[in-house]
Amino acid sequence: MPRPALFLSHGAPSLLTGQSPARDFLIELGRTLSTPAAYVVVSAHWESSPVRVTAAALPDTVHDFRGFGETLQRFVWPAPGDPEKAAQIASRLAHSGIKAKTDPHRGLDHGVWVPLALMAPDAKTPVIQVSLPERSTPDEDSATLGA
Repeated sequence: MPRPALFLSHGAPSLLTGQSPARDFLIELGRTLSTPAAYVVVSAHWESSPVRVTAAALPDTVHDFRGFGETLQRFVWPAPGDPEKAAQIASRLAHSGIKAKTDPHRGLDHGVWVPLALMAPDAKTPVIQVSLPERSTPDEDSATLGA
């Protein structure tokens, strides 16, 4: 049975270490939701063409930010990946007309691990990140529109 989709804003990386209502919300949300077979997350911090799907068995924690201190720069959230499930997702995207491929080297960016580290601090559930399609340039947009 399909699980509901959630849209969550991850906020700044400091959401993980500071106190805020958003932080409290994510912690409580993690306590109330049943644990899924895997988390599949689309983060605005990764665009590619074609769409890519993380397929590492043990994805790295990507620190794609600066200025939030050593604690966050060294933070590791060691959730596993699921290469088989990633391949299934890429295949489903391709069958629906979205060019997609797996990426066995890409780690999880802070748009993924900041909220999930609060929701699922045990880091035991597999996580698969899906990129956004790379944005076209203004020239490509004009060509698409026939300008």
